[in-house]
Amino acid sequence: MRSIGARLVSLKTLPIVASMQILLAVLPYLIGLGLIGVVITLLTGLTTLGSGEGGTDGMDKRRRSNRLMMLRVGLQAGTVALVLLYVALMRWGS
Repeated sequence: MRSIGARLVSLKTLPIVASMQILLAVLPYLIGLGLIGVVITLLTGLTTLGSGEGGTDGMDKRRRSNRLMMLRVGLQAGTVALVLLYVALMRWGS
């Protein structure tokens, strides 16, 4: 009887294990995309900030730079969360 119960438990956890394996396979790519997004927004913000302020256009550049900074911070937070999730799943799986 005990072996049947153990089999039922292992069959119930099978979808969880399969979905974890899929998640562990996909997470590095998502982390890479997040890092690329952070670098792109950082470089775009730096070029916007470094292009100089001229006349009425200066306030628009400041706003654009501020929006890019907020986007970059959000992307960084999301990427860090994905890295933490990946590390937690790797530890839990081993």
